[in-house]
Amino acid sequence: MGILNKVFGNTRKPQGRIGKMMAKSMNSGHAKMADGEDGSNEKWEKIIDMKTYTRKEIKEALFAAGFSDAGAFHHENKPWIAVLARK
Repeated sequence: MGILNKVFGNTRKPQGRIGKMMAKSMNSGHAKMADGEDGSNEKWEKIIDMKTYTRKEIKEALFAAGFSDAGAFHHENKPWIAVLARK
């Protein structure tokens, strides 16, 4: 397996030392636009044609999909949201 195949293969399922570096790089890049809470995502949403959702929007979508309980929690220091839901 060539080095390029190894690098690009790690984008799907990061493994080994190269995978750890890849995951760390992707996480730090995506963290800048992850939570949708402050509006700073608009630039990135336009560039890569995507939508980021707020905690409220995520919870509303889960309840609309039939979940009986849902919680979306914002990390206190980083723009991350964790979601727990029960069907």
